[in-house]
Amino acid sequence: MARSIETAEEIGKELDKDTIICRGISEFNKFLWEKKIHKKHFWEHYKLHKISLKRFDEILTKNKEKVIIIVAHGNVIKGIIGNKLGLKMSQIKKFGYDNCAVTLARFKGKKLDYIYYFNNKEVVVN
Repeated sequence: MARSIETAEEIGKELDKDTIICRGISEFNKFLWEKKIHKKHFWEHYKLHKISLKRFDEILTKNKEKVIIIVAHGNVIKGIIGNKLGLKMSQIKKFGYDNCAVTLARFKGKKLDYIYYFNNKEVVVN
């Protein structure tokens, strides 16, 4: 998504790092959690989620022992972390989701080691 790329580019500027755009990690609709297979685009979104999981594992393998920042929108982090925790879709949908959330996750290989979830609901105006 364009907004993910814009956010990543701003973070890269602040950290003085190049932005690498990885294709294949895509947002998907929340009806995936509800297993509404009769919805018009359910299987399209299911496929996007599965591709995102595969692509995320590839990124972990390629960047072993490195710190990486992934900027994503549209249930991507929720779906990846839920999958890594071994949760079913019905369980993943119960995760809280707030805009401006930051998730810090540490992986050992492809296995989730620990996770911290931060969120700031306040708006700061200078």
